[in-house]
Amino acid sequence: MNPRLSILVRNPTRERRALRFYGTAQVVEDPDLRERVWDRVRQVEKDTDKEKQGVAVIVRVDRVRAGPFDIQRR
Repeated sequence: MNPRLSILVRNPTRERRALRFYGTAQVVEDPDLRERVWDRVRQVEKDTDKEKQGVAVIVRVDRVRAGPFDIQRR
């Protein structure tokens, strides 16, 4: 499985250009770490998964771009 990913985020009410996040993803297997991730999830998301059937994923962001410009890079 390839852990690399990119996430595109756009908020049309605030700014027209999108932010792109590049990094790697890791599925959480450890039950204690999974619970710590769950504790940080917004309540609206928790309400849609009351039985906690979802999967916890931790993303390490290595680069953030806005349009053609790098905003942050590791």
